[in-house]
Amino acid sequence: MGGVPSRDAPGAPRIAEPPREFQPLNDRGLPELERAAQLRIRSVQATSDYISDAMPPSKSTATPDTWIQQPTDAGRSVTNTPRVAAFFDLDGTLADSNAVRSFLWLALAERGRLGRVLALARLAVPLGVCILADRLSRRLFNRMFYRLYRALPPERVRRLALPCCEATIASRIFPDMAARVEAHRAQGEDVVIVTGALDVLVAPLAERLGAAAVAATTLEERDGRFTGRPLRDAVRDGKDAALREIAAARGYDLPGCAAYADHASDLPFLLAVGRPVAARPDHRLRHEAQTRGWPVIEDAPR
Repeated sequence: MGGVPSRDAPGAPRIAEPPREFQPLNDRGLPELERAAQLRIRSVQATSDYISDAMPPSKSTATPDTWIQQPTDAGRSVTNTPRVAAFFDLDGTLADSNAVRSFLWLALAERGRLGRVLALARLAVPLGVCILADRLSRRLFNRMFYRLYRALPPERVRRLALPCCEATIASRIFPDMAARVEAHRAQGEDVVIVTGALDVLVAPLAERLGAAAVAATTLEERDGRFTGRPLRDAVRDGKDAALREIAAARGYDLPGCAAYADHASDLPFLLAVGRPVAARPDHRLRHEAQTRGWPVIEDAPR
């Protein structure tokens, strides 16, 4: 169990129903839109053979000097026991979520059917190129993908962040991973989320799970709009670097800490702690985990 005691842990947290005005974009309606997008995306995958790695120069207006810290230390008893945390990757590890699904929800929310079709037509090609980029590099994907946020007003993203999180992230938490979160907290260990997802979308989930800290993507804003340039990006800077930065700031004993991830690119993240766990891993990470004798979490049988 990767250091987590065996116990009758609860399942996934109860998810509140999204407000009525957001119901047309819940998981009953979104697959229809995604299928339409996939038709366009497949045509891009068949014809695109070049992806630009260039980013336009952009001067940062401000750079956060730390990752998000949650005020969860109130009431913590002071002991000589080293502080320990469990670090969780989000997409594919903690939840069956991904950045594209959340972006599409934000881009299509509050639009009529015709508006959604037109928006999907505009987004199909750039999203298809981003998907191709993801096959080459997670860092390249993030760099290209977050440029799409230039079309979304920051105020709109912040206003819709909670229902978007509910619909595309919180409602898709794996029940066994929710149990792991609760087990770590019951053992007195902090929970930390390290992800390439957008910070405002992760914040509601972090609060719900009682996370002590979050490392997520923060986008630069200028003149009331996103520039598409990440100020902080755990994927670009390295999830292991974010993990170590948070551990140093909060005094965690890394040999006693746990970490969960699903992708081979997360190997340095897992190697940074003493209790790594491969959660629903891809082929390469599964091989590494089996070679190193790490616990592997598989999908529960249906």
